[in-house]
Amino acid sequence: MQNHHESHSDVEATLHAFMDACPQELCLMTTDGHVLFANKAFAVALGVYADRLSGSSIDAVLPHESLELVKRLCAETVRTGKAVHFDENWSGRCRESSLSPVFEGSSAVSKLLFCSTELSVRRRTEELFTGERDLMRVLMDHLPDYVFLKDTQSRYILSNLSHLRVLRAKCLEEIVGKTDFDFFPPEVAARFYADEEHVVRTGQPIVNADEEIIDASGQRRYLLTTRLPVKDPQGQILGTFAISRDVTEEKRINQALKEAQEDLERKVQGRTAALVQANAELRREIADRKRVEGVLRAFNKKYQTLFEGSKDVVFISSPEGKFLDINPAGVELYAYDSKEELLKIDVTKDLYVHPADRQQFQEELTRCGYVKDYEMLLKRKDGQQLVVLETAIAVRDDKGNVIAYQGFTRDITERKRAEKELQKAHVELERRVRERTAELEEANKALQLEIAERKRAEQGLRTSRQRLRHFAGRLQDVREEEKQKIAREIHDELGQVLTGLKIDLSWLSKRILSRFTRPGRGGGVTNGAVEIGKKLESMSGLLDATMEIVRRISRELRPGVLEHLGLLGTLEWQAHEFETRTGITCTVSADMQEVRLRGQDQALAVFRIFQEALTNVARHAQASEVKVGLSEVNGSLVLNIADNGKGIQDVETECHKSVGLLGMRERAILLGGDLTIESAPGRGTALTVRVPIGSGLP
Repeated sequence: MQNHHESHSDVEATLHAFMDACPQELCLMTTDGHVLFANKAFAVALGVYADRLSGSSIDAVLPHESLELVKRLCAETVRTGKAVHFDENWSGRCRESSLSPVFEGSSAVSKLLFCSTELSVRRRTEELFTGERDLMRVLMDHLPDYVFLKDTQSRYILSNLSHLRVLRAKCLEEIVGKTDFDFFPPEVAARFYADEEHVVRTGQPIVNADEEIIDASGQRRYLLTTRLPVKDPQGQILGTFAISRDVTEEKRINQALKEAQEDLERKVQGRTAALVQANAELRREIADRKRVEGVLRAFNKKYQTLFEGSKDVVFISSPEGKFLDINPAGVELYAYDSKEELLKIDVTKDLYVHPADRQQFQEELTRCGYVKDYEMLLKRKDGQQLVVLETAIAVRDDKGNVIAYQGFTRDITERKRAEKELQKAHVELERRVRERTAELEEANKALQLEIAERKRAEQGLRTSRQRLRHFAGRLQDVREEEKQKIAREIHDELGQVLTGLKIDLSWLSKRILSRFTRPGRGGGVTNGAVEIGKKLESMSGLLDATMEIVRRISRELRPGVLEHLGLLGTLEWQAHEFETRTGITCTVSADMQEVRLRGQDQALAVFRIFQEALTNVARHAQASEVKVGLSEVNGSLVLNIADNGKGIQDVETECHKSVGLLGMRERAILLGGDLTIESAPGRGTALTVRVPIGSGLP
């Protein structure tokens, strides 16, 4: 029992220590309202010592304005056994309280735990948070630049209206949780994702990156984007915050005026350095401040980044003509020494070149509640004039009265100056174009006369070329006819003479042998007869060789096999003859059984091209193998001859220099076809002849 009692005491001591350490006001009491234990926070809230509360009734402890409510809820908690939550008031301070039942060993409630927290701090925090959030939302939605927030996985969390229009979205809910791969082409989305991954991984911002997108109307737009890391109080990166400015118009102007582009780049670099410095100072300032809640700190940081880091002037002004707040870009644009000095000026008198413009601007804002890209003429502290575009909204109180103006001012002085320069250059260009047009018209007349003269010359040249080609064709016919005649005469006349000589030589051999044979049974041929016989055999051999040469010359002059075997058989025969004569392997393959050509003239021309090609291989190619292919493609006969020789260094030069190649090409053209050569040093040569089937010599 003693051990149990000691254990119970230890538990109570631990519970009391825990309650004392709790920042909330806690009180453990009996079901009839007597205090068993109250922590230090509870005693401090009531302004008494904690040890004096033990045993006291809540009638003597709690403020009278909340006593009846607490007693009624105590009874309800004991009856229902369920906790209740309620709001009460202690001496004018709002509190959030609760009563929880404590059960010991049975289902009956044995004790009550009273817990209370002052609400004033939290409500002020929530009101401040709500005000900051609404202001940031208004500023973002009316900012002409594209502003958006993403998590570490590049998924959208927040976006202003300008950026929603680029994404073709009607509301924020359509993009939350999605990535750029849902809205842009893969290559563009991948580029954005790589930049955001770099910021999340390194914690370093990417300032003024050039980007390119396609907007909702299908037009190509150019953006200048700054991406910043968003961190929690412990420095952990939560995502990325980005501001993109549409610089398409500036790109067009910069392209026309190079000097304006260089000036703009210098300004962008200067502004970028200022933005990086301002951003670093802003991070240090935010790190030094203490926020009541983490959510308020994160949203305030986003707003400050947008406000301080914007390249445009962000302002809040009163209807009476005073700046209530303005960002560093405004101090720089209007050339004042400090923000404090700028807040003291009279906007109408000190900034407007024409004060009436201010009144007209206010009337438009009051009537519409919103203006966009309102062009005005302002002046700096030193008197230099500025052309600006102003976008603003009218802020109204609960009664609808205008109490302030919020908006953005963009300096377009350089753009206006560039447009004037461009207009001036355009006028000058038109004058020069008119002068040059007149010169070109004169030159065109002379050129037309020259062209007409050249056309007449070209027509004459074409006529001469056609006559020359017709003459060449006729010359080929005459040569073939002459070859045929010579072949016939060699075969008929010289062949008959050689045959007669062969017969006479055979007769003479027999007569000599019979004369010089010794008489009698043991007779034999005399030594002189043997020598004469050997000489006659040698003469017979020479005569046979001469007859074979005559037949070969006759075949080459007019291949008779072409008439008997057809083109395919003749090509195979010629390939065999070439292989036998040179030792170079030559194979012929065809995907047709019969070659359909019109007349022997066409077949003979193809055969002559084949002969000349093999002759070139034997003379120049240094090849060990020749492959010949014959096929029919799209109504044309295609002859391909390829070797594995040394190839040709310069095909075009060789084609104009080689008489053999020129002759083959002319034969192909006369057939209505063409001849092509493909070759490279060390990779052999391929010659292809294409002849329309059914065509013939003209």
